[in-house]
Amino acid sequence: MTPSQIEQLALDTRRKTIVDGPSIPVHEIAVLLGMRIEYPELGKDISGLLLIEDGQPIIGINSKHPHVRQRFTIAHEIAHYVLGHIHHSDIFVDEDNFLKVYRRDIPRSRDNKRERDANTFAGALLMPSNLLHEELDNRSLGLFDDKDWKKLADRFEVSTQALLIRLTKLGFFGPSY
Repeated sequence: MTPSQIEQLALDTRRKTIVDGPSIPVHEIAVLLGMRIEYPELGKDISGLLLIEDGQPIIGINSKHPHVRQRFTIAHEIAHYVLGHIHHSDIFVDEDNFLKVYRRDIPRSRDNKRERDANTFAGALLMPSNLLHEELDNRSLGLFDDKDWKKLADRFEVSTQALLIRLTKLGFFGPSY
């Protein structure tokens, strides 16, 4: 899938909810998709996991991670599910949102693409480009300081790092990747 196709899929997934404000109800989206979310302690380096148990997708989110990290991880695991990365015999364990362990023999280069795609989807789901444009249309990005970035990240309930990566990918500043 291309990045624009992933963006569109995230937009379509987000439309499953009635909320269209900066704080996307990612937990509600997971439930609407038939997913169950659990919050076990997963160890400090494990953000989350996704598995299929008796036909039901289950997202495990590290209960010790900050709220914004949990939201991004839920969106990231939704992405693996919506993008068709998981099958009945698979289990994904994301360590700092990079795939580390799973059952299936898939080449490493494909792992990295799946992780990039899942991160692209998660960013688009949590920070839709139209809402970011609305927030930033009348502001000069060069005049933003750390407090401004933090306030904007708080409106979307994401980390400042996730916000800046998303803005860069959308071409608001710096090179696009």
